[in-house]
Amino acid sequence: MKNGIIILLLLVLVSGCVGQMPADEDKIIQLSQCESMHDQAAKDACYLQNAMEGHNLQLCNSVQDNYSKAVNCYARIAEIGKNLSICNRIQKQDWKDDCYRFVARAKHELSICDSIATSYIKDECYKDVAVARADASVCEKIQMTEIKTDCYKSLA
Repeated sequence: MKNGIIILLLLVLVSGCVGQMPADEDKIIQLSQCESMHDQAAKDACYLQNAMEGHNLQLCNSVQDNYSKAVNCYARIAEIGKNLSICNRIQKQDWKDDCYRFVARAKHELSICDSIATSYIKDECYKDVAVARADASVCEKIQMTEIKTDCYKSLA
């Protein structure tokens, strides 16, 4: 939990720095700064930010924290690029399902939700797509009562 908060704070700090860099060679300098960091959580946050900024899957491999590598890096790049095949790099099923959910939301594509194995993530996916499409009929596919209620409330 503590590392997650540190990563989040560092992403906010790093995003301000990276956003001001005008050229690719400046990002290389930023990457060398990532490599010289001693705190692993800070280093991971630096790699994550650079990976997302450049949609660079190779940088995801530099992230040591497996959850951050899978969900915060591969899944977010898959979402940004609306590229479902990236999700197949993720081994752990619920993390892969999160990735499918993010891509389904980005593409507004209900059929992606159907391939999710974890039931609550599948229901959250249906809710996300229902909201993205502004289509309350999609809420009917949701099995969990609380998520279904949230779905309808989100569209009211």
